[in-house]
Order: sequence, then structure tokens, then C-alpha cells
Amino acid sequence: MIPPHVALQLVASLLTGAAAVEEAPNTAIEEHVFVVSGMNCPVCPHMARHALGRLEGVEAVASSPNSQRVVVRVRAGGANGAAMMQALAGAGFRAREALSTDDGKP
Repeated sequence: MIPPHVALQLVASLLTGAAAVEEAPNTAIEEHVFVVSGMNCPVCPHMARHALGRLEGVEAVASSPNSQRVVVRVRAGGANGAAMMQALAGAGFRAREALSTDDGKP
């Protein structure tokens, strides 16, 4: 379960493109941002979070139906970008890694 303050930071990161959460010392966390097509309904972000949350090392996933962006925080050595895109494809979405902090923002 994600603590509420962490979830709020992740949502803020999704909307602003800023770093989501400061890492604890000695914890290697990578953040991946994807531009996702096909998230057209209120349930779609939940489906994307569920698909990504099952991958090894995924700590948190933030997505919103108002944004075509998904932010994934994963422990070093966990799932890579290709595995995350494959998980999103399996859930029925087309995804690509964001090229910049503004990529995919409305």
C-alpha cells in the first residue's frame, strides 16, 4: 500500500513533471515516465496501474485519465522500460517513454 503523502507527491509529479519523491539514503529508485494512448475512461488508469504494479521491483505507479502520462517508480534491478511498455500493451494501451518533462502533457 502506498502511503497517502507519497501518492499525493506522485500525482503532483505526474501533473508537473517534477521529481516525485525524495529517495531514502542507499535506496536506488528509478523513475520512468510514459506517454500512453488509449486511456480514455475513468477505469483506464486503474488498469494501467494494476498491469504495472505486478512487475518486479515496481514501488509506485501514478496515472490520471486527464493526462496521457504514467509515472512508474521502480527499484534498481527491477523491471525495465521495455517490460513496462509490454505490460501496458498487455492491458490494451500503446505506450512510449516520455522524451522530456513536457512530453505528453495536455
